[in-house]
Amino acid sequence: MLEVERRKNSSKGFTLLELLVAFTIGAMIIGIMVGVLRLGIRSWEKGHQRVDGYQHLRMMTEQIMEDMRSAFHADSDKVTSFVGENDKVTFHTTTGGLGPLSDIYGVRRVSYYIDSQGRLVMEEGYPFDESVTGGKAVPLFDGAESIEFRYYNEKGDIKEWFKNWDSKEFRGLPGAVEITLTAVIEEDKRIELPPVIVPIYTGRIINTSAAAVRGGTSRGVPSR
Repeated sequence: MLEVERRKNSSKGFTLLELLVAFTIGAMIIGIMVGVLRLGIRSWEKGHQRVDGYQHLRMMTEQIMEDMRSAFHADSDKVTSFVGENDKVTFHTTTGGLGPLSDIYGVRRVSYYIDSQGRLVMEEGYPFDESVTGGKAVPLFDGAESIEFRYYNEKGDIKEWFKNWDSKEFRGLPGAVEITLTAVIEEDKRIELPPVIVPIYTGRIINTSAAAVRGGTSRGVPSR
């Protein structure tokens, strides 16, 4: 009779030990689920950041390419139409820019390089006299590691790539420019975009003095 009563009492609920074990197992399961959820969110954020980084880099490369395709050879002795270094390029173009210079004159002098803070920078300057300083520098991309340019000489019998270009020395613009851009879009993730080659139409010559007088009316109407 006493044994039956004990069984009835034990079947009424869980013991304290059973409750502690159940709570412990439940907490472990919840902890694992939260960890997996956090890992999934972190992976999604990194993937999203990586895709955005690639797209932004390609947009910046397209911006440089668009400006280069419209590069022209200025007829003024006060400007060097195209100055190319291994890590910086400066040239004149008829494309519209971020600043007011292209709207005022129809042409602009633009430079692309990476500054000391690791930013890809586009700098716009006065297009008719390179001795005039005080251009407007606009950061385009943070986290840029390097940008490299090479310049193709297609004049004469020797056709080869150069790391430097001076339009006064070569008496004209390069036939094409190769651009290689490297950046860090997330922690310890370094990417290098495939090199792109931009053809330049070296026959374009613009009278910069006339463009300065006319203001913005010269855009898109190069003389030959």
